[in-house]
Amino acid sequence: MGVVAESSVDDAAVRGSGGLPLSLAGSNSSGGWELLLQNCRSHWPPFPCVLGNSAGLFSTVLWFIVLVPQLWKNYRRGSVHGLSVLWATANFTAAFINAFFVFSLQQIPYYTKISAVYMPSLEAAMMIQFGIYCKVGLRQKLAFGGLLMAIVTTVLVLCLGLQLTNEMEWVAIFLWSVQTFPQVMLNSELRSTSGQATTSVLIAVTGKTSDFLTNYLLIMPTQYVVMSYFSSTLGYINGIQLVLYYRRHASKREPTDDEECKDVTEKVPVLGEETGHAPPSGLLAALRQRSVDESCCLPRMVLGVYLLATLAVFAVCVAVCVPWYLGVPSPLVVIAVLASHAAFRARGPSPTTGENSS
Repeated sequence: MGVVAESSVDDAAVRGSGGLPLSLAGSNSSGGWELLLQNCRSHWPPFPCVLGNSAGLFSTVLWFIVLVPQLWKNYRRGSVHGLSVLWATANFTAAFINAFFVFSLQQIPYYTKISAVYMPSLEAAMMIQFGIYCKVGLRQKLAFGGLLMAIVTTVLVLCLGLQLTNEMEWVAIFLWSVQTFPQVMLNSELRSTSGQATTSVLIAVTGKTSDFLTNYLLIMPTQYVVMSYFSSTLGYINGIQLVLYYRRHASKREPTDDEECKDVTEKVPVLGEETGHAPPSGLLAALRQRSVDESCCLPRMVLGVYLLATLAVFAVCVAVCVPWYLGVPSPLVVIAVLASHAAFRARGPSPTTGENSS
């Protein structure tokens, strides 16, 4: 989610009715330097303010296209294997709620309105792909469709019927904060990011960087600063997984029908382990492997170091920029959740079931 701050200089003016920030919707400021000098910190020079607002506008553009490569990849392979349905559902729900919040505000720029309609549409297309491509029974598909209808109905009743749009926006903020947890855990379980479109992951990492700059260089509400930490950190962890598992993609076989649409599945065997055919060998294969190693390892190592260093910067920033009772626990929550998942996975299959069930 891209957040652009465009209201005033002090923190009180950043908030709208119900304590929510007007920055989500912007203001009637127009063009030029005025657009890039909103929500500035009074004791900072102008450059950080210009950078923060520019990053917010840039991230808005990125969120317009971030899902397009993923939707195209799903369509081409006719599968959503390797994607977490929890990740997709959290994205759809948050975007749907945010659309009502944006249109509940009177003074908003047109690009914000367009984004508020466009993003739920993309997320809905993703949910339709899950319904079409998941190799599960009709009963499970009907249950999934019923769940989506229940979510849509609940949001409509709360936002339109009970006029709780401002309160519901906090639900969207929470979902955007934790949305990537299920996908990161699924990637770890599969030891692969082959289900994700590489372009979408890279766009997301870039967008999370822009969001982080916007929320930490400008005057923004504490809730959005904390959300930016969780969202950006998990996006970067997903980027690290892309680096770690990149070489595995070419050596994975296509999943069978029984392996589709599982958030927790057994490791997909490497080509040759199950078929009995040995991997290619010989001088040509050795030279090819050496060429790949020399051309890929250094860039991947540099990217990995950058991602890890940035995670440390994120942790320091959230600890010093928000109240201690929010800043200090935030990195610990991420570490605890991922460590718990790693410990659970290390236990292996249950002795009673033997293998993971669908």
